[in-house]
Amino acid sequence: MYSVVLSRVSKTYHLDTVEVPALVGIDLEIRANCFTVISWPSGSGKTAILSLIGCIDRPDSGEVVLAEKSINLMSIKELSDFRLHHLGFIFRNFNLLPVLAAYENVEYPLILLKVPAAERRQRVMTLLDAVGLAGKAGNRPSQLSGGQRQRVAIARALAGSPKLVLADEPTANLDTETGASVIALMRKMQRDHKVAFVFSSHDPKVLAEADDAVFIRDGRIVNIERRVETQIPAATARLNELLATQFKGMPLEVLDYETLTPIYQQVIQFFNSMFGFIAILIYMIVLFTVGNTMSMAVVERTAEVGTLRAIGQQRGGIRAQFICEGVLLGLIGGALGIAIALPIAYLINHSGMTWAPPGYSYKYPVMVRVWGDYQLMFGTAFNLAVVAAVSAWLPANRAAKLDIVDALRHAC
Repeated sequence: MYSVVLSRVSKTYHLDTVEVPALVGIDLEIRANCFTVISWPSGSGKTAILSLIGCIDRPDSGEVVLAEKSINLMSIKELSDFRLHHLGFIFRNFNLLPVLAAYENVEYPLILLKVPAAERRQRVMTLLDAVGLAGKAGNRPSQLSGGQRQRVAIARALAGSPKLVLADEPTANLDTETGASVIALMRKMQRDHKVAFVFSSHDPKVLAEADDAVFIRDGRIVNIERRVETQIPAATARLNELLATQFKGMPLEVLDYETLTPIYQQVIQFFNSMFGFIAILIYMIVLFTVGNTMSMAVVERTAEVGTLRAIGQQRGGIRAQFICEGVLLGLIGGALGIAIALPIAYLINHSGMTWAPPGYSYKYPVMVRVWGDYQLMFGTAFNLAVVAAVSAWLPANRAAKLDIVDALRHAC
């Protein structure tokens, strides 16, 4: 039984005006539940094969079939769903989300799969325990060693119970001892979870562990070594799959209506002008700040976007994530504004400051109310959210349209 079949597949990359043929009419069958290594020096095309098998790129010609489905016929949404439900990824540079703890990195695919919270926790902790990191669940990637990060990446790749896990030179950035322990761990996880592993590597120690070894040169397959036969019965694999899824105090004065009206109108006109100018200024600042911040975020998190898309996140999900972050940024700015306004209002209200309308000698005490007008507060918050969402739209849209292959290259 084969989990992946490539038929007469060719792929050429265009770098400016130069065409670089990565694959030239290759035929390849990858067996289910096997440990397969695709090997040869860098630039031979092995990473291109992983991109095609991983549904993050399409062939120029030929056909790629995974689980009896041709990726040539799938839409972008279908490819994202397929990656989410059937594939796991282990990247050379780990590609863990830096703002999330180890637990949250492993949990992320399960959130996309809408797995219930209780089951998520059980599955995540089981995987972290299996890779020896149950005690590091709350640590962020920056607090982990290279080997520990790769172990988290392995747990994340297996979180969604995939049929196939792809690993692009997973030991390239690890020392020899750590690399060997990571390979041994992946071999164990492959056997325990009955899942096919496909590596790209030219490390002899990785090749020594392979059930099948595929050797590539100049975009062509030059040799395939089938070292063991698949020994897992279909019924056993199916059983394993089923088991795995489980206004007081203010001075007042009585004035007649004719006296009060012009004062009121002047006060309203003055404050309308002042606050109108301030509001326009604030909205412009929000537009510029959120737009600029999110644009920088797209650039800095290109590799993260590629990782999320590879895991199975839809373009709409990426767009919504960046817009939500923009809205959150706007609301945080509004909350900070209120936090700054409160002590200023307190100082003004207790300073004895007075104000007299032009043409009037009577001075009115200045009182600033930050709380009280809840409609105004919630209206302002809503407007800030809308403005922030609008300013984040273009960067979010640009992030959603990033090519997965190009985005992942930023991690290398």
